[in-house]
Amino acid sequence: MRNKRMKKLENKSLLM
Repeated sequence: MRNKRMKKLENKSLLM
């Protein structure tokens, strides 16, 4: 399951 924290990390990765 994807947690909110995981989603935040994914967003950061996409921004990078």
